[in-house]
Amino acid sequence: MIERLAKEVASARPKMDERLILGHGSGSFGHVAAARAGFERGPYGGEAEGFAATQNQAARLHRIVVAALLDAGVPTFSWLPSSALTAHAGKPAASGHFPPLLQAVERGLVPVTCGDVVFDHRWGAAILSTEVVLRYVIGRLRRWRHPVRRMLWLG
Repeated sequence: MIERLAKEVASARPKMDERLILGHGSGSFGHVAAARAGFERGPYGGEAEGFAATQNQAARLHRIVVAALLDAGVPTFSWLPSSALTAHAGKPAASGHFPPLLQAVERGLVPVTCGDVVFDHRWGAAILSTEVVLRYVIGRLRRWRHPVRRMLWLG
């Protein structure tokens, strides 16, 4: 399924006028690890090992998706929220590190992101879903006058 979607993205991309940013969910890959670690809505009181295991599962699937896109001919740029965003009470914090994402788009790369576990200033840690990450990125891009014309949801 992932390979088929990657090929569809690759074949559609040359016909598009827009630049592309992709996001993927984690399905059972990340959700099972998150449940085992004790991530729920609210403060995360779990151990460092649970944080690490959840982040690892999200990153493992992310690498599979990025590799499939690369194999299909899509020049990807991996953008993991855990390396660029923090949260406050489960919502993206006002600050984030966006220059690499912007440079990737400007250079013709296709940023790929996903839901991820991030440090949370109030709770210790939180999971930012793909939907939340993409909405946040779109808001930031609009502020910087990078219009977002549409968002495609692939699954």
